[in-house]
Amino acid sequence: ELDALETITKMVGQGLGIAFLPHWTSLEHYGNIAVLPLNADTRYGRNLVLLSHRAFSATSLVTLTETILQSVS
Repeated sequence: ELDALETITKMVGQGLGIAFLPHWTSLEHYGNIAVLPLNADTRYGRNLVLLSHRAFSATSLVTLTETILQSVS
């Protein structure tokens, strides 16, 4: 449900971890989040993104997660 995605996005924006979510149009309108695209492969029905709090987007956990995901795709 979209409500659940919005709730997760708000929680990430408050610094409560990271999330893997499908990208949707108004995602960039939420404050305090960094949106990192994970795949540009058109074989999939959804483009996934890794969300993190904007202040933590360069932390080792986010960087490591992004590196691992891109290496297996």
